[in-house]
Order: sequence, then structure tokens, then C-alpha cells
Amino acid sequence: MSCRVATRATTLAVVMVSMTALTTGMALADWGEEPDLEEFTEIAFEVVDIGFCTMQELGLSDAELRAGIAEAESETWLHGRATAPQETAIHGSALFKHGNAGSAMVTAMQAFLVPEERAITLLCLLMLPADNPDAVEGQFALQSFPDFTDQAHPDPSYVLLGKLIGRDAEGDDVDLAYLQDGTGNLNFIAEDDVARRQPGGADAYVALSFDGVLSDGQPIAFDVNSALFDAEHLTFMYLHTP
Repeated sequence: MSCRVATRATTLAVVMVSMTALTTGMALADWGEEPDLEEFTEIAFEVVDIGFCTMQELGLSDAELRAGIAEAESETWLHGRATAPQETAIHGSALFKHGNAGSAMVTAMQAFLVPEERAITLLCLLMLPADNPDAVEGQFALQSFPDFTDQAHPDPSYVLLGKLIGRDAEGDDVDLAYLQDGTGNLNFIAEDDVARRQPGGADAYVALSFDGVLSDGQPIAFDVNSALFDAEHLTFMYLHTP
């Protein structure tokens, strides 16, 4: 199919325009071959939120991060559980920006996988609207980028891009794997139905579940609920087929 995404050269040119002139979205050029997943994920990260996905800037050790979560009694904006690549709690935060005249949103999530003993890793997720879902309430299919591009006539949905990172002995970020394939469900939650541990005062709330595989072959599966906060610095980005 001819999904409207771009080759690296064209995309980078569009990125520069998007950062300086386009405030409501990003126009994506036609392409003839499927883009490299890792490259496209990194470009999307930079377009939506420059500097997105890093553990190094935290300046916290695993012990300090665990202590901070324990002190907050797990009252994090984003929380849930992963069953793969390991069974562990998830804590983090999420931001969003509306686009398409307010009928869709892009969401940037930082989800820390916090096992009791093993090293903490960070799953960075971008949720992008595809083929104009035209709503920010109700339930939608959630799919990976490769699954979206493999469909001849995809239904309106949200596409999930992701990367798992860790830290080396010096504390520098290490790319571990990218979100390769998978499907799930997205539910925009009404404020009256917010789970008991969600903080008040958020602009929106979501619940999502996803089951797939990482680029290193490991399975990935998680369920999270999150409060979302509107962030002006994010750039709205969308995907659509012609």
C-alpha cells in the first residue's frame, strides 16, 4: 500500500518545516518503500517531542527511583503492569496535544518498568492517530506501525511507536529494542470512571493494553492507565493512507 510517510531525506525536510511553521500537524510525503522502523521511530520521537526518551537526564539511580515511587505510594500519573518481557510494575507520566481541530491527539508516554530486583528500564511510547479516528472519547484499536502499513485499507485507529532503553555501567542510555509488531486496545476514560489511583486535575485519561513483540524478538505485553496533561511544546503528528 502507499501509506503517506516519508524517506529519510524528505522526512527530515518536513521536520524542519514542522518545527518552525506548522503548529497543528505534520504533512507527510508519499513513499514507495516501507521505511526502516527504527529510523522512523526516532524521527517521530524528535518531531513530537525533541529530546524525548532518555533516562540519563533523570540523574537518579535505580535505588533512588524505587525509593521515590515508594514514597509516593505508587501515586503516579501513569501506572499499570507488564507481563513481558518481564513481570513488573509500570510507573510513569504522559503528555498530549490535540490536533485536527481537536478531534484527535498525539500522546507521549514514559513508562518505567520497575522490577523488584532487576535493572529499571524505560519504555517510551508515542500514540499517533491514523486515518483520522475523529474522536478523543470511546474505544479504538491500537496497533503497531508495521501492522498499520501492512493493511490495504486500515480503519481509523491509533498507532503505537515505542522504544525500550536502559543504562550502562556509566549511567548512559542504551537502546535495547524497538516496538516491532502487535495490537491492542485504547480507551479514552470519562473522568467519572477514572481508576482510584489516578490524580485529579488532568486534562484527559486513557487506558491501553498492548501485546506484541520487540525488535530483539522478545515478547512485550502491558496494561496501563494514565492521566494525560496538555503540553504546548509537543508537535501534533498524524498518519494517513491516500
